[in-house]
Amino acid sequence: MAPQELRSRKRPGAPDRRRRPPAQARVYALVSALAVGLLALDHRRGTDVTVLALVALVAPVSIVVGLRRHRPASSIPWLVLALGAGLLAGGGAVRTAHSAWGALPAGADHLRLPAEHAVFVPGALLLVLGAALLVCSPRRRDRRNVDNLIEATLAGTVAFSIGWAFWAGADVGRASGAPWLGRLGLALTFPLAVSFAALVCAGFSRPPWRMAAGRRLLIGAAGLAAFVVLVQLTGTGRLALAPAWLEAGLALVVLAIAGAALHPTMRQLSRPGRPSVAGAPPRVRVAITMAAAVVPIVIVLARPEPATGRPVALSVAAIVTVVLGAWRAARALKLRSGTDDRLAHAVTHDPLTGLANRARLCDWLGEALQYARPDSTLGVILLDIDRFKLVNDTHGYAHGDLLLIEVARRLEAGAGDRALVARLGGDEFVVALTDGAGGTVGVRRAAERLLARLEAPYSLYATEVLATASVGVALASPGDPMSDPESLIRDADTAMYQAKAAGRDTITFFDASMRDRIADRLALEHDLRLAIERDEFRLFFQPIVSIGAGTSAVVGLEALLRWDRPTRGLVPPSLFVAVAEESGLIVEIGEWVVREACRQLAGWRRTPAGEGLFVSVNVSALQLKNASLLSKLRGALSDGGLEPGSLCIELAESVLTANPAEGAAFLVRLKELGVKVAIDDFGTGYSSLAYLKQFPVDYVKIDHSFVAGLAVPDTTDETLVAAVVAMAQSLDVITIAEGVEDELQDQTLRELDVELAQGFLYSRPVPAERVLDAVSALSPRHGLRLVTGDGGGGPPGR
Repeated sequence: MAPQELRSRKRPGAPDRRRRPPAQARVYALVSALAVGLLALDHRRGTDVTVLALVALVAPVSIVVGLRRHRPASSIPWLVLALGAGLLAGGGAVRTAHSAWGALPAGADHLRLPAEHAVFVPGALLLVLGAALLVCSPRRRDRRNVDNLIEATLAGTVAFSIGWAFWAGADVGRASGAPWLGRLGLALTFPLAVSFAALVCAGFSRPPWRMAAGRRLLIGAAGLAAFVVLVQLTGTGRLALAPAWLEAGLALVVLAIAGAALHPTMRQLSRPGRPSVAGAPPRVRVAITMAAAVVPIVIVLARPEPATGRPVALSVAAIVTVVLGAWRAARALKLRSGTDDRLAHAVTHDPLTGLANRARLCDWLGEALQYARPDSTLGVILLDIDRFKLVNDTHGYAHGDLLLIEVARRLEAGAGDRALVARLGGDEFVVALTDGAGGTVGVRRAAERLLARLEAPYSLYATEVLATASVGVALASPGDPMSDPESLIRDADTAMYQAKAAGRDTITFFDASMRDRIADRLALEHDLRLAIERDEFRLFFQPIVSIGAGTSAVVGLEALLRWDRPTRGLVPPSLFVAVAEESGLIVEIGEWVVREACRQLAGWRRTPAGEGLFVSVNVSALQLKNASLLSKLRGALSDGGLEPGSLCIELAESVLTANPAEGAAFLVRLKELGVKVAIDDFGTGYSSLAYLKQFPVDYVKIDHSFVAGLAVPDTTDETLVAAVVAMAQSLDVITIAEGVEDELQDQTLRELDVELAQGFLYSRPVPAERVLDAVSALSPRHGLRLVTGDGGGGPPGR
C-alpha cells in the first residue's frame, strides 16, 4: 500500500482527519450564507440594496483572488466572468432600489425604469462571453469552437422563442409605449441565461460536474435561467413570489459563479487543447440540436395569436433555428466524412512517411496484374536500408525516423507517376511499377536510378549520414496465373536477402532457384526442431595430441557435432549450424553438446586409457548472450563428477573481437568457474595480436589455413606461425595447430615449438564408442603427460 493511502485510511473510532477546506474558502462560504440569509429574511429595502451592492463587489474580488491563487492557463475569461457577475448583482440592487420585483401595476411602470436593464443585460451578456472564452480552444482552427458557439446560439434562440411566446411578447404587447431598453431587456435576459447554461454544460474538455469548480458554475448557470423565468412570471402576475426570495436567488447565483474561481479545480476548467468528452457524445449532441431547432416551428404553429410583434419575432426565431440546426448538422456530416477519409487513409497508408502500406500495395499489384497490357512487365523493387539499426543506435530513433522520411521522399521523386511507392514496415520500402515494353532492362534501370538517388548524404538534425540499400527485384507478366501480390512481395524480399548476402548496396533479381533454396532452408529448420526431440544428434571426437617432446600422446578430445538425419545420413555442422543460429536453435543444441560431452568424458576418465583426458567444446555467439550458460556448464560438470579444468570452451576469434569489452568480461567469468578457454581459428581476424593480451585465455588454436601452407618449405605461413608461437609463449599461452595432414607439417610444427596438434595425420573424428581405441593407438605409453603439469587434467580441447 502506498504511503499516502496509509495516511488517508481512517481507523475505526478515530476522529476524521481529512483535510479541511482552506480558511479562505470557509470565510467565503460563511459570507455567502450570511448574505443569502439576510436577503431572504430581512425585507427592508435598505438592507437588501446594501447586501446586493456588497455581493456586486465581493464576487469580482473573489474571482481575482482565485486567479492569483490558482493561476489558470488563461485569466481573461475569468475576468470577464467577474465583471458579468458584478453587473448582475448591481442590476439586482438597482431593481430593488426601485421596488420593481412585484407584479406589474397598471401601465407597466417598471418598463419605464430601464436602469436595471442597462446593468443586468450587459452582465448576462458578459457571462455568456466569459463562458465562451473559457470553453474555446486556443487553436484557431479547432472546429469545436464554432460548434460550441452554434449550439449556444441555438439554445438561446430556442429560449427566446419560448420566452417570447409565453411572457415577454405579451408584456411588450401590453407596453408598446415603454422605453425600448426595457423591452429589449425583457426579450434578451432569458436567452442569454440559457446560452450561458448551454456553454457551461457542453463546452468544457471534461464534464464540469466532475469538478467542484464546474459544479459551482453549473449551479450559477441553472440558477440564472431559473431566476429570469421567475422574475418574468412574477412581473406579469402569473406567479406570486416574495421579492426577498428573488433577491436571495440572485445573490446565490452570483456567489456560486464567483465561488467557482476559488476552488483549485478551476485550473482544470481552463486547461486548453484537450479533446472534448463533456456531456453527451457528438451524435447525441447533434440529435439534441436538431430536435431543439424544431421547437420554434412548433410554437409558431401552435400559438398563432396575433399579439403585437409575436408572429414576426417567432417566425424569425424559427428561421434562425432552422439555419443553425442545418449548419450544425452539415458540420457534423463534414466531420464524419473527413473522419471516414482519414480512417480510410490510415488503413491504407503508413503513418510515418505517408506512403502506401502493405494493404494498399497488394491492392495496386492486384489491379496491375489484372488490367495491365499483356506486353508489359510488372516489377516489384524491394529496398532495405543497409545497417539502419546502426543509425538508431548511434544517433537515436528521431534520426532514424527522419532518415526513413527522407528516403521515402527520394523514392517518390525517382519512381515516377506510373509507380507506387510503399513502406512495408521498419526500413523496407517497395517501388512497384509497370515499365511498358521495357521488360527486365527497364526495371533494372529503374532500380539503378533509385539506388543512385539514395547515395547522396542525408542531413539529419545537423548530422550528416550516408545510407545505402540492398535491392531485390521480382518480375511478373500481367495475366500470369502463377503471380499474385503476396508472392511477388515475398520473391522480392528473398532476392533482397540474397543482395545483402552478396555484400549489400547491390541489386539482385529473383529466380526460381532462390525459392527452392528457401524451401530447403525451411525444411531444414523444421527437421532441426524435430532432431532435438528425436535425439538425432551425435558427437564425434577428434584426438588432440602433444607434439612438443617428439612423441604423439593424446591429451584431449575435441567434441564435433554431427546430425544423423534420417533422409541424408550424417550431416556435418557446416550444413546446418548457420540455420540453427538464425533460428535460435543453436542455444538448445549447444546445451545438449556440453551435457553429452561431459557425460562421455566422465566415463572415459574412469578407464586407464582415458585417465586425465579433457574435452573441448565450441560455444556460439548466441550461447554467450544466454544468461544461463554458466549455470548450464556448472550443472554439466557436476552431473559428470568432473573438475572444471577437464572442460575447455572454444570461442571463435570473431566472437570476442566483435565486442572486446563484453568478450573479456565473459572470459573472466569462465575463468572464475575454473574451465579452460581457447580461441579458435586464431589468426584469421584483423585484431588477433592486439586483443590477445586482453583476453585471459589458456590456448590459441592456429587456423588450418596457416598450417596447410607448412606442407611447402620456406613459405610465409611458417613465418606467421612462428610469430604466433612466440607471442603465445610470451603470454604463457599454449598453442594448438589445427588441420595437420602430413609429416612435413608435423615436423615443421615441432621445430616451431608448437605444443599441441590435431588433424587427419593423427586421427579422423571418431564416434564415442571408438574413442578409447583411438587414444590407445596414438598413446602406447599413455602415462606420460608432457605438457599438462596439472595432475593429469591435460590441456583443454574443444
